[in-house]
Amino acid sequence: MITQRQKRGLLFGSVFLCGIFTGFLLGSRSHPKAVPLVQDRQPSVGTEAFGVLGDEVLTLIFITGEMTITAQRSKSGAPFAVQATFGDGRQPVQRTASPDLEGRLGPLTSLIVKRPVPIHEMQAQFPCLLGTLEIRDSMSTEQMPPMEFRTGADRKALAVSYGGSAFETDLPPTAIRRLESLAMR
Repeated sequence: MITQRQKRGLLFGSVFLCGIFTGFLLGSRSHPKAVPLVQDRQPSVGTEAFGVLGDEVLTLIFITGEMTITAQRSKSGAPFAVQATFGDGRQPVQRTASPDLEGRLGPLTSLIVKRPVPIHEMQAQFPCLLGTLEIRDSMSTEQMPPMEFRTGADRKALAVSYGGSAFETDLPPTAIRRLESLAMR
């Protein structure tokens, strides 16, 4: 038999737990996060399709057919610990890089749409895969989708598929290829 006092305690506990759960849901929705600004639609020319604050980037993972480079730090503005592993059996490389990854991070923090590319035409228009890039920052409460970088046979233009859309960006292909030099001692 439940007493009146136990009923009040259960009611109070239920209301308290509902309040905590509601607060968690509302708090996680209002927290600023770096998410795709363009999602499942054609991006507009001149808009920013991806943007994060460079000082807030905590992890960067760049994967090519030959190597995986992971750069991470424990707090905003600190130097990065970089590790590169290779698919051909070479010994991994570990080193420290500056807070801006020696100038490589800045160009990757804001991707502007030069022209939209239909997602189903991405591989035909840009057949050469340069790699995939994941960026995690201190502002996000959920993991951002990886970006796939591709270029044409002439290596003059760079295209990105990200968050359900694809576009050519004004970033030169060399900015992506420069990430590979993080694997050098």
